[in-house]
Amino acid sequence: SSRNALLGIHDGALKIAVTAAPEKGKANKAVINLLSKILKIPKNSISIDSGETSPNKKITIQGITADRINEILREAGL
Repeated sequence: SSRNALLGIHDGALKIAVTAAPEKGKANKAVINLLSKILKIPKNSISIDSGETSPNKKITIQGITADRINEILREAGL
């Protein structure tokens, strides 16, 4: 991708684009950095539970409610 961005909800999942190459965990770190910035939570509150080498990832986010995440995504137009 040309920029790090949230692209919207697709098939019930949040689609995220990052500029980092999917090698040596660089893209995973970029996903965590982007979510941390948008949700205004520490990076260590976000973990990738599965899909580290796949485009489809299952992520756990702590320290923020699902309602607040949904509110932030709505405010972002998603």
